[in-house]
Amino acid sequence: MINVAEPRAVQFACDVIDELAALFPFGYIHLGGDECPTDKWERNALCQARLKEIGSEKYRDLQIDFYHKLQQHIARQPLEKQRKLIFWNEVLHGNTQPLGKDIAIMAWIGADGAARDAAGRGFNTILSPQIPYYINRRQSPLATEPRSQGHGTETVEAVYNYVPAKDVPADLQAKYLGVQANFWTEWVEDAATVEYLMLPRLAAVAEAGWTPQPRRSYPDFRNRLQGEAELYELMGVSYGKHVFE
Repeated sequence: MINVAEPRAVQFACDVIDELAALFPFGYIHLGGDECPTDKWERNALCQARLKEIGSEKYRDLQIDFYHKLQQHIARQPLEKQRKLIFWNEVLHGNTQPLGKDIAIMAWIGADGAARDAAGRGFNTILSPQIPYYINRRQSPLATEPRSQGHGTETVEAVYNYVPAKDVPADLQAKYLGVQANFWTEWVEDAATVEYLMLPRLAAVAEAGWTPQPRRSYPDFRNRLQGEAELYELMGVSYGKHVFE
């Protein structure tokens, strides 16, 4: 874990952000924040001292303090290098008040609840539920599936049937920016497997993002999907054939 109370570490992170801002001229930058243990901070003298300085007893707040420093650094840059920030939903476990309201939370673990929590705090949010939108996971329980994570329960139908922003109060809906499927490649060994696991599940995610829920129907989607096989074949890509007749 980066030592968030070490000034040189903060400067390193600022330098990386400056390089990214120069390389990618887009409006957002994702600063991560997921799966970050605090145990090393709890044993570190600099971190212990910094926690007292910010008046907190929660070591998770050191993460927020670190991000606030990066946020301040970005705000000092010329307008063309400034970026809005996105974080994974673990940052909600800390005191997010120093970050202000102009950030986005990507909700992945306990996604529906985390997204609603974020929206309730005034943050924009993006739904990226680990189940079923992590489309690097196996898409069937068949022994022929390539080596990857999961148990094969993230089928095309399961991906399609996830309902984004279900039962979200009307006053929070404007905070929901959309959906995102994630593909983590640490278990994936070649490009063909990426294609195979991604297609056609990515089509199911796209329809969730662009089609109003009352117009969505899995049987109708599956019927329309049949024509995609010809396109995939013409493109020469690998794809899951489970739903094609």
